[in-house]
Amino acid sequence: MNDNMVGKVCADHGKVIEYKIKITEKNHYSVSYEDNFLIITAPKDYEKIMVEGQIRNRFLDHYYMLHDEEYRKYRGKSAVHLLGKPYTVKIKTATKDEVVVKDDVILIFCKKNTHSQHKAIYNRFLRKTVEEEMEKLLPDAINDFCEIRIPEIVVKPISGTWGYNKRYGDDRDHIAIHPIIGRYDPIYIKALLYHELCHCLVRGHKKDFYDLLDSKMPGASALEKEYKSIQYHNEAF
Repeated sequence: MNDNMVGKVCADHGKVIEYKIKITEKNHYSVSYEDNFLIITAPKDYEKIMVEGQIRNRFLDHYYMLHDEEYRKYRGKSAVHLLGKPYTVKIKTATKDEVVVKDDVILIFCKKNTHSQHKAIYNRFLRKTVEEEMEKLLPDAINDFCEIRIPEIVVKPISGTWGYNKRYGDDRDHIAIHPIIGRYDPIYIKALLYHELCHCLVRGHKKDFYDLLDSKMPGASALEKEYKSIQYHNEAF
């Protein structure tokens, strides 16, 4: 290939990505995005496999830039979603760690002005937000699931899942909810909670489980598919 030559590669999900190569004197690869076109900066002795590797690594960025208005709006900005609404994040040094929500801005006050601290402070805030939403939902849940004892509900990070139900056995069993659901509209939080509560009555995810879920919360199974498909792009954390 020559400088600025156009190429194509079949990336994830069978999508074909067009790209252009720009030669640099530096011995590294980088990716940029110009006018809906993927630009690969590469050394003179670049390898095609390396170029295509960069494209596959950046495929979702490329795809969403073309097809997702929400992504284009917040690309490159320090933004987060809280309870389904987007906010701009601003960091301020302070004598104590706290988070303040004001209009469309989330202010993070921190004693140590590092990215790891910003993330830790915000994650604690997100967890608290979900805990507060769970408290609001409990009266309805107790009424809708009157045939069971509502187990303890714990909000904590979980690897590879949105939540789980361990209410099969002793009193230590509990329902765990991932705090990431705090990014979503409260209706999705309720759908996730009711999903886990239904597991107190039915194991697995067969038809009888989803029939029960929809009887407890009409439309919950459809809502579950929705929140699992939503992509929140370029979150600050």
